[in-house]
Amino acid sequence: MPAAQASMNNLITHSPQLAADVRAIAAEVLEIDARAVDAGKSLRDQGLDSLRLLFLIDRLESRFDIRLVGENLSPDDFRSVDSICRLLKGDHE
Repeated sequence: MPAAQASMNNLITHSPQLAADVRAIAAEVLEIDARAVDAGKSLRDQGLDSLRLLFLIDRLESRFDIRLVGENLSPDDFRSVDSICRLLKGDHE
């Protein structure tokens, strides 16, 4: 079973839009301006802790109408905006 199950009709596949949406969600969870979120930098270094990670997953699931579950998920999937985008696009191992 894939880690991220999504209806292709609901998942935004245009990379710039996907990155912008993920950045906005991360900024909301981190309580910082979206322009301050560095897509390649560790979200942990930008203030993400375990509780905020749960909020982040919840917001991602709601926004993209997906369920992020499975043994194939790893902390690295949520390391940065870039890694989250890869996860949502299905480009992760």
